[in-house]
Amino acid sequence: GGAAGGGDADAVAVVSKSFVDVRMSEVNGFELIKTTVVIPFNINSESSGGMKFSAVGALEMTYPCGTGERAHASAELAATVPDALDVKALVVSATYTCGDITADQPRWAVSGETSVGVVVAGVTLSPFTFAAMAYETATGDTQLAGVVSGTAQAAAGGAGHLTVASSFAFDTRDGSWKAAVNVGFDSSNLNATLAMSSGTECTETGTTLSGDISINFGETFASNINGRASGIKRCGEHAKALGLYKLDAALADSKIILGDTAVIKLTRVEASLASNAAGAAAATGFSDLDWKATFNAVVALQLLGTDDGDALAGSVDLTATLDFTIVDGAPVFGSLAVGGAFSYKGDVLEVDGTVALAVPCQAGGNMIDGRVAVEFKGSAMTVIGGYADLKYGCSGNGAGAGAGAGGGLSLVGGAQEIAVSGLPVSLVDVAFTIAFHDHSMATFAGSVSATVDLARLVSSGQLPADFNGKQGAAQAGGGGRTPFV
Repeated sequence: GGAAGGGDADAVAVVSKSFVDVRMSEVNGFELIKTTVVIPFNINSESSGGMKFSAVGALEMTYPCGTGERAHASAELAATVPDALDVKALVVSATYTCGDITADQPRWAVSGETSVGVVVAGVTLSPFTFAAMAYETATGDTQLAGVVSGTAQAAAGGAGHLTVASSFAFDTRDGSWKAAVNVGFDSSNLNATLAMSSGTECTETGTTLSGDISINFGETFASNINGRASGIKRCGEHAKALGLYKLDAALADSKIILGDTAVIKLTRVEASLASNAAGAAAATGFSDLDWKATFNAVVALQLLGTDDGDALAGSVDLTATLDFTIVDGAPVFGSLAVGGAFSYKGDVLEVDGTVALAVPCQAGGNMIDGRVAVEFKGSAMTVIGGYADLKYGCSGNGAGAGAGAGGGLSLVGGAQEIAVSGLPVSLVDVAFTIAFHDHSMATFAGSVSATVDLARLVSSGQLPADFNGKQGAAQAGGGGRTPFV
């Protein structure tokens, strides 16, 4: 496909690719599970004064990407500001927002850091950080606004050195390059040190800011989560209508320990924070504002307590989200929602579906709970319409713990019908229970109960033609079926 962001696809070395996950069964044929696409892009932005920025890379996303959802990319950045900045091949990460967005929302967020010294306005900054947001204009152009910052070393007499933080804000919309001011905010749950332009012009898109942030999520996590944030500070009527601040933060990897049952590892941790519009005109600091925020991350699940290893067998594609507010300085946290797709393909059993994790995990409940499609492989049975509830208890995670709330890993479900190859018999109204011996899901024990459809035995001649009419009424209530376990 073409390049995203208005760039030149021919200038990108990455080739567009698509990866499609499908499932094939005798009953349903091919089923599309997930499509992943890799798209080359080149973000180009420049101003009339010779300021130029270019980010070239590859964007990976799950298709379709819904409105407001984000896709991630890696890229190389080149930046030129006459007599002030010349950067080549800085490795950066980029986030793309899918779907329709408003004029004040950036399409891209780009950030990167290097320990190699970079000369900025005649001063070497090390480490050097770059953070910017790319906006789409009505004419299809891309404009970039952001902040570069770092630390300069200066002699302080004798053998000592003086460390000086330095930041500059840029904006290709007006070609501005200005010294930035550092502003610090401290509160019990939200702390930040942000650099922003020293300009006073008030626009709809606001003043770009960037810096360090720390968020305290209360009892959800063991400690604060630190990271880098970029966003905008609005002013005037725009602040009254939309809120004073809008921040997007990339936070450090973290984890949640669920007693002796499991560990949830969090990567690609992101948070979006917005100050409420009410009172924005009067309030200036974080501690004076009310906030609404959303936290999300990619989840890796590790189950504890058995000898077969920590990982749950199969493919687990989970995400975590948490909505919270800070009102009058006091945080109010919603429930941490963890869920996503689960797929296991073994020699005997195939399982595909969605699962949810209960965090925190209450004693007697289930930590993993989901509805999945079930198919038995390599056997004489053909399962039609197989389904089950996949469960993993909060307290019982060892072999033989049993199925149900509080027990080990299990499947409890049924099927519309099971046909047995080579036999003129059909099992209907099927119910089964499977308890796995360990997390590998390779071995298990269980039971199946079903009803035998006697009509097939009659039609095959294995039972008398009048069996269904004469004996069926007495043995199976006239329905031609009799219980079979």
